[in-house]
Amino acid sequence: MKTAKRIENPEPGHPHRNAINCKCPPCKLDRQKGCPHPNKCAQKALNVINGIAPKLNPKHEYPPDNLSFTHRRKQQNIVAHRENGEITFDPSVTCKTSLAECFRIFVDDKTFIEEPADRLTFVGNGLNLPKEHQTIYTDGACFNNGKENARCGAGIWIAHNHPRNRSIRIPGPQQTNQVGELVAIAEAVRQTENFAPLTIKSDSKYSINGLTKHLQEWEDRGWIGIRNSIFFRVAATLLRMRTATTKFKWVKGHNGEPGNEQSDEKAKEGAEKDEPDELDLTIKPSFNLQGAKIATITQSIAYQGIRERVPPHDRPRANINLGRAQAALKEFTNETETYSSLWESCFHKDLQKKIQQFLFRSIHQVYRLGDQWDHIPGYEALGKCTSCGHTNEDMEHILTDQECTNEVAKTIWRLARELWPYGDEAWPEINLGIILACGKLTVKKSQIYAGHGNGESQNETTNKNDIHQGASRLLRILISESAHLIWVLRCERTIGKKSHTRLQIITRWQKQINNRLTMDRIVAIKLRRTEKLRKQTAATWTDVLHNPPDNWHKQLEVLVGIKPPRTPN
Repeated sequence: MKTAKRIENPEPGHPHRNAINCKCPPCKLDRQKGCPHPNKCAQKALNVINGIAPKLNPKHEYPPDNLSFTHRRKQQNIVAHRENGEITFDPSVTCKTSLAECFRIFVDDKTFIEEPADRLTFVGNGLNLPKEHQTIYTDGACFNNGKENARCGAGIWIAHNHPRNRSIRIPGPQQTNQVGELVAIAEAVRQTENFAPLTIKSDSKYSINGLTKHLQEWEDRGWIGIRNSIFFRVAATLLRMRTATTKFKWVKGHNGEPGNEQSDEKAKEGAEKDEPDELDLTIKPSFNLQGAKIATITQSIAYQGIRERVPPHDRPRANINLGRAQAALKEFTNETETYSSLWESCFHKDLQKKIQQFLFRSIHQVYRLGDQWDHIPGYEALGKCTSCGHTNEDMEHILTDQECTNEVAKTIWRLARELWPYGDEAWPEINLGIILACGKLTVKKSQIYAGHGNGESQNETTNKNDIHQGASRLLRILISESAHLIWVLRCERTIGKKSHTRLQIITRWQKQINNRLTMDRIVAIKLRRTEKLRKQTAATWTDVLHNPPDNWHKQLEVLVGIKPPRTPN
């Protein structure tokens, strides 16, 4: 730059001449240092600089927009986050520390753009007109959130009967409340003039914190492992293209604020639309920051980034099991779960770690059972049931076959059903799909009332479609623990050559459930010591205990156990 400067910006009174014997001070100094052709060097340097893309060219100067974050503005945002004040969006798009911060990986070189991200080229009718300030309320809504048949919408509200009030039905497979909130913010920014200062009021801390607190961190990691990243990126791009300030204000949802209530209604109207609206999710190429920053990326994030770029393997066996689990849940809960939520349900917090692994492996059909032995010469007999000779001893036969001469499954499921205190309406038909999806099982209060198992009046004002948390947790525990015990006893019988009498099976099952009860009590009373956990433990186990004292869930010294089976023999 210094060498080329003598040509375009010579020193006053000493112009540079395009000649070998130029007598300007810089050329004289270069000759003294041993350069025989200072003019050629300066011309070469200028040609190199002129050949650099505008995005990286040091000669390219950006007009000041007064939007860059100063230390004072950053401190004001910290206070605003803490006190729920107005948070200013940081539209910075440049790196101002060191060159090392600019190197990134996981970048698509085919989409590299030489055009700089200059927001002033997108100006409409001016730079920043404070008198045009606008306040917009945004919200998202989703029916059947997290289910296969979820429908989400976005709502934008400015004023009563305002022409820019909008109800949007979100298209695509991502149907969640968070997506609706992000789309509402993005569309509110899109329909507002760039030069008009904007204040967005939303009850979504997820969206506000993502755009004002975590945005730089997520961009540094290349959005690896971040859900709804495309919607965050679109919203951030639209915000950065603005030439006026944008502020966010969190408002408490359903607290009587008219703007928030109206935007919520608009979002629900959007979710109820028959046809989804079209959304523009394209990102301006010059504002599309690609890849992950090498200076901040960790080995874990890099590995995760590599995995995201590898197409997933086709797993037909797992998909068959997921389909069975989905259908079984649909029949019992009348709700259609997504495959993603079914995978997550394997690791539900109410299930023990060993049972989580058992369910995960069972869905993948990791265990070599049944016809998986047929192609191994000399071992075909291992695919048959050792008790009844069933030719295909798969997981369904082991866990649920009531006709098998070995009575482990029949006895254990009878014991679980006898202990269940809430009636037939709240107990599912036991099959492989229900077992694999046990982490997603829920029981509604209407099912409890139908069974009259808890003595509650059907005339109570509570919503009977609400989930009964205690019964749901007990159901997940009973089915998961029972299924895992059946598998353990099968392995002991097949591999260890052990036999189990009916009394031994009953004793093992009682011990298994009582151990789980004791573990819950230890966590609630001794380890965590929270009132919430004690209430959860009481709601789960009280109706299945044998003569429990009032303080059983508060004092570990009190001895309690489940009710004995009705027919121990």
